[in-house]
Parts: sequence; structure tokens; C-alpha cells
Amino acid sequence: MSFLLMGTSFLLTSTASISSPTPVLPTQCSTAYPTGWVASPMINVVMKVQHDEDSGNVGYWALDNYAKTVIVWANSAPNLYCALETYSGTWTTFSGGSLSPQNGVAQQASGSGRMTGAYVFTFTAPTITPTKPMQGNIGTYDFGGTPADIQLGTYALQTGPTAAHVFSFYFGPFTSENDYQWSWMYTNGKGVGYGNM
Repeated sequence: MSFLLMGTSFLLTSTASISSPTPVLPTQCSTAYPTGWVASPMINVVMKVQHDEDSGNVGYWALDNYAKTVIVWANSAPNLYCALETYSGTWTTFSGGSLSPQNGVAQQASGSGRMTGAYVFTFTAPTITPTKPMQGNIGTYDFGGTPADIQLGTYALQTGPTAAHVFSFYFGPFTSENDYQWSWMYTNGKGVGYGNM
């Protein structure tokens, strides 16, 4: 059994690989905007993330370390883009304050396991100002999350991690963003869902 946080059912029609073949535009974006997409993505990068405070229903509940793949396609319509983000890594939670992500139940023991996720959305941005490579690995980023923050068991007292938002490396401010589908799955070391109490 797996613990699944899901906004809607997620249909992944694109590969997250940065090698051939060329990733395919997610159907969610071509359904919303049927024409004008450029077949080859303009951005296809991977960033490594450490110490990301994972948000649950009641507060940050775990620290995550993962590889995040970001693929972006351009449309012939001015400033319109489709993005696919995928995540693969690990989570760790801590006894003495950590709350389960679903219902906020206090955890009696620390735990860890695998996490995967994916997210599809369209957005518009007025400018393209790349400060990182458009392909390949763009580095490792420490988001600064701590076990002490996780053990507070709330959002109210936590400042959250110092995140590096990958889109800030390529675009000016977003003028709109439309979320289509997202999905997250967490399993513990025995393949059993964790936190779904």
C-alpha cells in the first residue's frame, strides 16, 4: 500500500528523461490549448534538492531530498508555456512533534522512505531571461529545512525552507498560472504507506 496525495488523477504522457527521445507534451496542456505547441522542449533540466520541508494538511511533516526534473514547452501564442515537473527522492520524518501529512496525527517514531511526484501546468511569462543552462543538470540546492522546524508540527511557527524556484532562473514574473494535475506518492522502507492515518 502507498500513501497518495493527489489533486486529480494524473496521466503522465511525457518522459522525465533529459536524454533522447524528445519528451512529449503532456495531454493536459494540449487539451487546454490544442494548437501552437513546439514539439521540442525549450527547457529540459534537472536540479538536486536537499532539506526541503514537505507540506502536509496541518504543517510541514518531513524533510525531503530529491531530484526535480523540469521540462518546459513553448507555444506560438505570445508568452504561453506548458511545464512538467517530476520528483524522485526520499522523505524523513521525526518523532517528538512530527505530524502525519493527512490528518495531523503525532508520530511516535521517526521514519523514512521513497517519494515520487509529478505536476503539470500552463503559465504565461512576459520575458525569458535564462541565468542557468537550458539543458542538463543545473546543480544542487539546499533549501535549509531542519528537523527542529518539522518537529514544531505547525505552519504558524515555521518559516519554511529557503527555496530556489527553478522558474526564476529562466523567466520574469508569471502573469498567470493554471494548475492541471498533480500527484504525490510516499512509501516507507517496506513499501507500506506512511502517514495516511
